[in-house]
Amino acid sequence: LVVTRPENAEGAELLGVEVNYQQQFDFLPAPFDGLGLSANYTLVDSETTVFGRRDVLPFFRQSDELANAALFYERGGFEGRITVAYRSPYLEILVAPGRDVYVAERTQVDLRVSYNLTDRLQLNADLLNLTGESLRTYSGDDRRVTSEERYSYSGSVGLSYRF
Repeated sequence: LVVTRPENAEGAELLGVEVNYQQQFDFLPAPFDGLGLSANYTLVDSETTVFGRRDVLPFFRQSDELANAALFYERGGFEGRITVAYRSPYLEILVAPGRDVYVAERTQVDLRVSYNLTDRLQLNADLLNLTGESLRTYSGDDRRVTSEERYSYSGSVGLSYRF
């Protein structure tokens, strides 16, 4: 018989910094004046202690590093964006010292395009995970893989209407 129960940590500290940059290159000649770049980087240092354990752990589900960058084009009702997003490993499940389960680092590439058919009606399409990045977990050390979920890309097409 296995019994589990949710329990809060004894305490936690998080300290971080985030840097953002976004610019549309409207100084370029047409039609390139619709090009732009956005980027974001977050660095976090976290510690938490839990009841019954003496080791200091990273905060649950909190990566030390998060980053994304997007090259975009916006002009005449059209918008296209290719985005690269990175997330460093993070603690997923407490098991025991040296055996806790972590989600491995992951980098995903996505593409989104949209076009305004009218002032209120927009056609949009998304392609996600263009590089087929897998989702992997490991126990204590990234060489001890506990699961790996392999994905292909996925896509969607839709209409949006603003009332």
